[in-house]
Amino acid sequence: MASTMHAWSRRRTRGRWPPTLAALLLLLLPVAPLTADNMLLQRAEVVERDGLLLLNADVELLLGEEILEALHSGVPLTLLVETEVTRRRAWWWDEGVAFTSHSHTIAFHALSRRYLVRRKASGEQFNHATLAGAVASLGQLRDLSLVERDQLLPDAVYDVRLRARLDIEALPTPLRPLAYISPAWRLMSGWHTVPITLAWPEEEALSP
Repeated sequence: MASTMHAWSRRRTRGRWPPTLAALLLLLLPVAPLTADNMLLQRAEVVERDGLLLLNADVELLLGEEILEALHSGVPLTLLVETEVTRRRAWWWDEGVAFTSHSHTIAFHALSRRYLVRRKASGEQFNHATLAGAVASLGQLRDLSLVERDQLLPDAVYDVRLRARLDIEALPTPLRPLAYISPAWRLMSGWHTVPITLAWPEEEALSP
């Protein structure tokens, strides 16, 4: 049974921009902030099962019209969840212990008019008749592996940092340039920190 733990000066050719200047202008195009209101972390907790620490969380996704249009045109969308287990250090930056990423995908099938949500790690697939149900399922993060308990020290304090974002690299190649510069495609929750509390046998906690 699982135990629950509490829960970043050249001459210009007429009519054409030099390549370097064109690239600079592209970088100056506005993008959405890293922490947006279109992907909200509602709940997160760490549980331990069979010596493995797992993450459960709920993410609320607010998909705009441009993204929904792409989804209904047959473009699958991938939610990427990145986690990092860190060890707190008093006089230095926290030490990274384990980094993992997990992906969930949503797709729309025009013939059946149904939505398919797939969890890559477990291979689970869920069919939904409504968009709302499919998006809610996409944001339900369950049993995401973080780190084995044996990799942690009894006398140390650990946290898990996590964020969820739309994986632009998983989009079809022709769509990626637009997605990188368009605020409508910048879905990201921002980083959140959840403390990890472990119960250690007394002899382990006192060992050097």
